[in-house]
Amino acid sequence: MKITRQSWTDSEIEKLSNFVTLYKTMKKEMNWEDIGKQLSRTASQCKSYYQNVLKEKLNYNNRKNHTWTRNEIMSLWIVLQNYNNDFKLVQQTHFPNLSLKQVQSQWVQVKRKYAQHADNFRRVQQDNAFVKLIPQKMFIAECFIIKVSIRRMELVEKKIIQMSTEQLQDNGYIPDIMEIKGFNSLWGTMDPLDLVQIYNIEQISRGITEDQVENVKSI
Repeated sequence: MKITRQSWTDSEIEKLSNFVTLYKTMKKEMNWEDIGKQLSRTASQCKSYYQNVLKEKLNYNNRKNHTWTRNEIMSLWIVLQNYNNDFKLVQQTHFPNLSLKQVQSQWVQVKRKYAQHADNFRRVQQDNAFVKLIPQKMFIAECFIIKVSIRRMELVEKKIIQMSTEQLQDNGYIPDIMEIKGFNSLWGTMDPLDLVQIYNIEQISRGITEDQVENVKSI
């Protein structure tokens, strides 16, 4: 194998970078002998170029394009608590491939997101509490409307029976209780729309007092 001793070409630098990245990804110790054979360089040449030139460039690129993982963020959170927010010590001991500024910047983002999530969580709790009340409030309102409607229908019914009875009495006829019951039974089978056609329900409803409405609430 012919050993090259000239300056490193862009192609060689790219290949060396790929080999180094591959070994790091596999979490294996650098085999400089094998890397040298692949590049027609000595192990010493490859290791020296990496240590003195390429390592800093790779670290810079890695820092620049680094995307924080969930585990790294959790680790940053825990370690900072244990190290009393000593960012420099945390960076040196746990994130050596990242700059101090990156670690500090990430922590600011973490705190901002945490505060935002906490605020959103409180809002969701409040919204959920409000939403949970809606069906209950709607149900209560519907029940109240139904009760008022039933009471008004009963009052209308009684008023029409009374008017009919008074009209018959004016004509000299006094119905007995059984006839009134029969009339009431017939009345119960009628459709509410027919009721409106027979008698102006709004006019009768105006006769309902506030006390009667309050009585409906207590049903």
